[in-house]
Amino acid sequence: MSPVKLSIILCLINLLFGCYAFSERPGGPGPSYTDYKNAIKNQKPYSPEEIARMDAECPKPNGVFQNEAKEKGGVILATYFTVPGFQMPATHVYGGSAKDEPLPASSSPIDILGGIKNGVRQDYHRDPLEKFALELRPIEGNRFRIGVKSSTGLSGEAEGYLKLSGERQRCENGVLKAFWRNYDKIVPGWELYVEATTGDIIMAYNTAIERGEISYRFKRIAP
Repeated sequence: MSPVKLSIILCLINLLFGCYAFSERPGGPGPSYTDYKNAIKNQKPYSPEEIARMDAECPKPNGVFQNEAKEKGGVILATYFTVPGFQMPATHVYGGSAKDEPLPASSSPIDILGGIKNGVRQDYHRDPLEKFALELRPIEGNRFRIGVKSSTGLSGEAEGYLKLSGERQRCENGVLKAFWRNYDKIVPGWELYVEATTGDIIMAYNTAIERGEISYRFKRIAP
């Protein structure tokens, strides 16, 4: 399985995490094709009140940003955003068969550059040396217009989301906070926010926050 297809599967798992309790299957196989279908069917849109709360509390990066963190470590900004409109073959899910219809999936904003075929977004096979810039324009809630530009000159744009799914993530006062499971406890993991003075996107692990430091900076390179 290609890294791109695996990333789509992981994004779908994150997307459905809040709808399906993985802990209900301890030690057993992962969610089945039917589980995914039911989770998608039962998803409810955000209410106006929830959108208003996200507007007030979620980070609102606005501008063109360097996708690679300024500090070393291989962290990329696109990791914290997702774009819908992809599909995952049913055979990539436990219990799915070639006769089953594909499941809707989300993927990295970089895959916007793969284009659209028959109404479905296509994977983008990037060069290891290729660099990217992300243009982020807030819409409402945690929605953004996301533009992607490659160092090769290729560019694309689509609507996407700041990641709020996954294990224990939430917005508080302009900060996206993530929490990790440490055995039987849920502990702070990392925070992502917009630096007021520069407009840069800052990501900091909890250990760095305790020292009064940041972990990664995604520089705002244009307004």
